[in-house]
Amino acid sequence: MQELGVEQKLEAYLFFRGEEVSIKELAKALQISEEEVDKGLEELQQKLTERKSGLSLQRQGDRVALTTAPETADWMAEFLREETKGELTPTQIEIMTIIAYNQPITLSAIEIIRGVASAQSVRTLLRRGLIEILLSGEKSDLYQLTSAALRQLGISNVSALPKYEEYKKLATKITLQNEE
Repeated sequence: MQELGVEQKLEAYLFFRGEEVSIKELAKALQISEEEVDKGLEELQQKLTERKSGLSLQRQGDRVALTTAPETADWMAEFLREETKGELTPTQIEIMTIIAYNQPITLSAIEIIRGVASAQSVRTLLRRGLIEILLSGEKSDLYQLTSAALRQLGISNVSALPKYEEYKKLATKITLQNEE
């Protein structure tokens, strides 16, 4: 099996996460120093630029994300318009339900519940204004339904959801069991 370089690992991890990640998290995930992460990110950005990739690194402070390249913005805008109109997909409905009954909740918790990567659908729900970031953390964000989503569901708060208290108690019990 071929040994992966730091740039390959960074690119793969950032793609997998699908959201901003701290330098500290990258260092921990790759088991290297933060300085090595910075050097690897510089080299990765250089390679993306040299091969005229449709991807780019976006850095804000100590956080970085793999995004579409700025020069693709006009072309990608059409996809964004399509993504934010029309009916919700079954996946998006499932994720909204998970968030509704477990909010606030992290992306990783959503993915554990679903058993599959969910970052793209979460981003779409954010763009559509149906979920929001309650708290942005160093490792991950906490998501909750927006008041607009609650209005569309015809309720004023999540406790009005069917069997909310029953499911919330069950979710808490399962969470406590998993922490033991």
